[in-house]
Amino acid sequence: MRQVVDTMYFAEMLESHFEDVDKYINTFCFYIQHLLERASTENLIAFVEKMMKEFEIQAGRILIPTKIVTIFIAMIQGLFNLYKSSEGIHRCDPGQLQFLVSQIVSILKQQGYLSAFVDTLLEFDKSRRTSLYKEINNLSRLDANK
Repeated sequence: MRQVVDTMYFAEMLESHFEDVDKYINTFCFYIQHLLERASTENLIAFVEKMMKEFEIQAGRILIPTKIVTIFIAMIQGLFNLYKSSEGIHRCDPGQLQFLVSQIVSILKQQGYLSAFVDTLLEFDKSRRTSLYKEINNLSRLDANK
């Protein structure tokens, strides 16, 4: 898996998948998730901030809500997987997890993508048998339990 991620060139991939944006988005989501699950705290925060800033810049253009939301769901899943990781040093702090996820949800809400986010997230959980929607709603309890 590491080799696959290390050899991805997204500009070339986008050109090669021009006719199949879904395939590109899925590969990009895999890449994001894989990176976030193993990222250091500094890289994690820098990546999330960069993605959110890019989203704010691009929001004025015509964006497809479900495609954008899918990328942010992959980011949130990567954050949760890092939080659950047993790799001590790269483990995400519960307060930090709550802050980063709430920042992502907040910017989606601010840009008018909240309903698309909720719908896509419920569909994501159903199709992949995950419980991300429930985990996001339980975030406020994480800090109290640690």
